[in-house]
Amino acid sequence: RRRGVKRPPLASQLHLRPRSPPPSMRAARTTPTHPSSSAPARAPRAPRRRRAGVQTRAASKSAIIYWDVDNVRPQDRCEGLWCARIAAIGAKYASRERISIRAYANESTIARHGLRERLERANVCVVETNSATDSADERLISDVYALARDEPDPSMWTVIVVSRDERLARGLKLARDRGVHTVACGDFLSSASRPQFASARNRDGESGLTPSYLTALSAVAANGTLHKKSKLASTAHETLIWDPRRLFPVSKLELETHDVVFAADEFFGVPVLAPGQCVATWTRGAIAPWAP
Repeated sequence: RRRGVKRPPLASQLHLRPRSPPPSMRAARTTPTHPSSSAPARAPRAPRRRRAGVQTRAASKSAIIYWDVDNVRPQDRCEGLWCARIAAIGAKYASRERISIRAYANESTIARHGLRERLERANVCVVETNSATDSADERLISDVYALARDEPDPSMWTVIVVSRDERLARGLKLARDRGVHTVACGDFLSSASRPQFASARNRDGESGLTPSYLTALSAVAANGTLHKKSKLASTAHETLIWDPRRLFPVSKLELETHDVVFAADEFFGVPVLAPGQCVATWTRGAIAPWAP
């Protein structure tokens, strides 16, 4: 190891806890010995009725997520968690049954660690291209424009591009000009050289959206030229910041998707902290914490 060069922190690695016993064993342990001592069960609440013909904006719109896996690649065994977290971005713009994810990658990327199988188990449509330079990017741009061109009402769609590749700005501009709502999500602030951002991002023992982390993000984002220099960020209606390294708590919904992807690996353990999450919305010179 070279003198003066620190090893990358372990904070960006998946954190696990041992799996609990199967549901049948848990039920046997929690069943009370005397049924009369158990608390009475609460009656389920009746669902709230919605007037006929009334729908929310998110429920009536559709969202499609174009994920550039060559550019935003999940760590090994984090594929299911990332699929759930990327789907959560779309849930801000459409109901979950109206969200679809398309993952684009060349043949060498998609063949690593069984990535295709893991993404498909998470209900992600995998689009594989050949190994030619920028082949996945060109296919993604073509599909974005085809959606905007062929849909009778483009304003009812939201296109979310998960990437930091500036070449994809062309596809977002074509969709935006046709009336599609466009969103860019990527690690746009990683190139900033401010030391407070690097230290807050990689600090051991911290996870999630802590005040120091958000302060560091705001300090970097205060430079309005960063947003302007990024063609992808400045082209979209909205820009979201994705942090692929910082650890974030694993939610119940994310764990369900993880278990679907790794159903046969019961011995592996339950993830409790995992890297990769949408952390903030970014406008020129301002950061707001992401609230899915």
